[in-house]
Order: sequence, then structure tokens, then C-alpha cells
Amino acid sequence: MSDPEHYDFHSERSVKDLKVERLTMVDSFAALGIKLDLAYNDLPNVPRLSIDYSEVFDLSIQVRSGYEARRDWIGAHTKRLGDILTDEVHPDEKGCVHVIEMIHGTLCVTCRDLEASWS
Repeated sequence: MSDPEHYDFHSERSVKDLKVERLTMVDSFAALGIKLDLAYNDLPNVPRLSIDYSEVFDLSIQVRSGYEARRDWIGAHTKRLGDILTDEVHPDEKGCVHVIEMIHGTLCVTCRDLEASWS
């Protein structure tokens, strides 16, 4: 998240408008890990951001109420949580907390560490 383009809304490496593609949990006995894959759309040639969370202590997803999926949105494969508006990483006694605010919800991960990479 220290990439200078991270907060430049005109950059292809900004998180603004990314959408959740996949959230995968890995239970490796002594530690729980999560991989979050994000992209602007489903096209194969768009930049994708993968975030690997190590030693996860807490995961929460809050979906805002009052959302109704219109049929044309469903037909257009609109993502339920919507686009990312902003994200922040805060220090925590266990490591860090990553809060991702989206149009229709919030994703929050508390973990020992995280690693982000663009492809």
C-alpha cells in the first residue's frame, strides 16, 4: 500500500473503483490466511490487485441495508459490494487492521501482516 499511485485516482494502480473478484481463506493448521483478489472488471487484460493476509485474527464483512439489486444490474453482473471507495491500514497490537470501504459495505481484516501485489 506504499505505492505512490495507490491514492492517485487517475492511476491504474489506484484502489478506487476496484471490485472484489474473490476472497479465499486458507487454514494451514497454526495460522489462518486470506487472499483477496480485486479488479476493475472481468476483462482479462485489466490490472488486478492481490492482497495476501497472514495470520488472520478477525475478518468482518458488513453489508449496508437498503440495497436492492435491480434486474439490469444483475444482468450486467454488478458486484454486490460495489466499487471500493477508499482503504486504510491501521497499526494494531496484533499487527494491522485493513479497512476497505465499498459503496454497499465494508470489509475489515485484522492480521499479523499483509502483502499486496499488482499483476
